[in-house]
Amino acid sequence: MLLDGKLTRVARADDKMMLGSLLVDLGELPVSTDGNHGRDDHGNEGVYFNMNEVKNALATTDATVSALVKNRVLPVEVRTNPRTRRSQPFVHRDSIKAFLNNHRSLHKIASGWRRNIAYMRDELERNGMEPIFETSGKIARYYRKEDLAKARLLPPNA
Repeated sequence: MLLDGKLTRVARADDKMMLGSLLVDLGELPVSTDGNHGRDDHGNEGVYFNMNEVKNALATTDATVSALVKNRVLPVEVRTNPRTRRSQPFVHRDSIKAFLNNHRSLHKIASGWRRNIAYMRDELERNGMEPIFETSGKIARYYRKEDLAKARLLPPNA
């Protein structure tokens, strides 16, 4: 993988030219040679993310990822984990990309307008904007990008 250029964050611990001196970012390594790559039940190639990887890709919390899955915002496929050989839920990379392209979190909206989150939430509510699903507790609120643009509430850098 190093020679193929698939690893971008590589360093040496010392000047020895030994394998033990090589440092790599574990986040770049697949779970196994098959990893979570492969064909789905319809024969489509793809890369699948487990729930922890989804959390990192969305820069959010476990509770938010669970809510996105529970509310069927992110479609889940149950696949065999190559490391544990047990079935577990995975989300296809394209689904995550589509979600990120079509939705914005309240935090990102407020940051884009340089406003307080509570103030921005109130302003969105005054303009009739509803999150894509009802949230409670520490679950992030997401809004449709298209709806934000129509209401002229989409930040310029979003």
